[in-house]
Amino acid sequence: MNDITLTTDFLRRSTEAMLNWIEQNVGETVTLEMDEFWWVPSDAAYEMSRDPRELTIGSIRDCVEFVQRGVLDDEIPIGYGFVWLAQIFRAVGDQVSGR
Repeated sequence: MNDITLTTDFLRRSTEAMLNWIEQNVGETVTLEMDEFWWVPSDAAYEMSRDPRELTIGSIRDCVEFVQRGVLDDEIPIGYGFVWLAQIFRAVGDQVSGR
C-alpha cells in the first residue's frame, strides 16, 4: 500500500471551497434531517481483508457537542476532533447533495 500525503494547504483550501459553496447555494446554516448513524471502529474501517464485526450507533448531535466542548474549548486531544468533524461533514454532504 502506498501512503497518501496531504498538505495542510490542500485540507484548508478544499474545506474552504466546500464551505463557500454551501454559503452561496444553501445559506449560512444547514439543517440536518438525520442524527444517528452506523459507526465502524477505526481498526476495522481500514481492514479490507475482513468484514467489520462490530457496528455501533453514533450521533451527529453528540459529534457536534464533542467538537464544541472538546475541541473548541480545548478539553480533548485534537485528533479526536477530526474524527467527529469528519462525521459532521459527511452528514452535511449527504444533506446538501439530497441523499
